[in-house]
Amino acid sequence: MDDNQKHLTFFIERELYGIPLDSVEKVIRAVKVVHYGEKDSGLQGFINMAGQIIPVVDLRKRLGLARKKIDINDRMIIAKTSSRQIAIVVDKTGEIIDPCPGQKALNRNLLLEKGCIKRIATIGTTTIKLCDPDRFLLPGKIKSPGIQNMINT
Repeated sequence: MDDNQKHLTFFIERELYGIPLDSVEKVIRAVKVVHYGEKDSGLQGFINMAGQIIPVVDLRKRLGLARKKIDINDRMIIAKTSSRQIAIVVDKTGEIIDPCPGQKALNRNLLLEKGCIKRIATIGTTTIKLCDPDRFLLPGKIKSPGIQNMINT
């Protein structure tokens, strides 16, 4: 992940996050999620988008936040990682930002939450937690071989 690339911002629980723009395929209204029974998998479930099964990452869990029901006003960011396409549910999307070198960026480990935040950027008085989509899904946490095969295709 290039530290100076543009990011799409999004909100979860009034906190501002960013995801590299080049990993974002599209943003859609929240759709029905087929829930997945393995609680430690890091998944909320799956969505079917034009016949393609896409895992929905439980980003709230990864960030240590309480799970909430998906609301009609929520958005899903369809993103690509180095190995697969994923969806994340967010409260709302924001704007596209460019955390350029002139802006403050912190790489302190104690600030990074659960491993999916790569760095913290500050633009003016706004703090943005910049995410690495490759860190959203916990590797090796999906126990069902059939489910693993589904999301690996």
